[in-house]
Amino acid sequence: MKTKLVSRLSIVATMSLMALQAPAQAAGFNFTTQFTGNDPKGDIWLNGVQYGNKTVKATDLAFVKTVSILQNTPIVAKSGDTVNNNNTGAASTDKGDKASAPMATSGVKNPTGTEVAAFLGTKNLNNIIDTEDAGSFKMNVSFSQAVSNIFLWERGMNSTLRIQALNGTQTVGNLLVLNSANWGYAGYSIDTTEITGAQKVGSIGISLADLGVSQAITALQISTDGSKGDKGPDFKVAAEAVPEPFTMTGLALGIGGLIAARRRQNQPG
Repeated sequence: MKTKLVSRLSIVATMSLMALQAPAQAAGFNFTTQFTGNDPKGDIWLNGVQYGNKTVKATDLAFVKTVSILQNTPIVAKSGDTVNNNNTGAASTDKGDKASAPMATSGVKNPTGTEVAAFLGTKNLNNIIDTEDAGSFKMNVSFSQAVSNIFLWERGMNSTLRIQALNGTQTVGNLLVLNSANWGYAGYSIDTTEITGAQKVGSIGISLADLGVSQAITALQISTDGSKGDKGPDFKVAAEAVPEPFTMTGLALGIGGLIAARRRQNQPG
């Protein structure tokens, strides 16, 4: 019986691994964005997200901590251009016309990784990364701690965003290509410095299974490729934090101690 059980477990494990390695089909899930603020030009603060029967408060979300830019089509200045009307280049920092910013400089056309991380790392949904339509970028985005579900927002609901899990600096699992067919309305609109009117914001949730990985991750590679016809995404990202290993270990030790104490109490004297 033990041999049969081991054999069955091996089959289940193999099937699970094959499922994780298979190309993702119709990736993503819907979630509700909970926020404060209704001025498309002002601050819109993320309070949390809700999916299924679960609510995740903003305090239980992990935000972007560091960004390593691997590629970013540079801006090519033209005569008469101003900082906000040049449509060349790729990813730049952006915010609502009247929204606060995480640093003194905003609307940076050729941002550093530190500047990108600052705009992605806030709870202000009106601090985003704006991408010009024909531009291309690739960046490695690390969260403040290990995460499971990924939550993405995209201004305009009509752009292409590519994401893949990272193990160190190596991509693993599925490369997901999200486009206009994936974005669902997030319930609010924003009007940022790089556009002339309010646009609806879309959202989509991505699970570890969608990414083709079986354990919590700490980083993603996010990209768009104008040469492949991608329309540049204007996006924000956050993720559901998972307990730190030492927290889980402490919890396990605590439960183990309670069980041991109960057993000692039940032993005959």
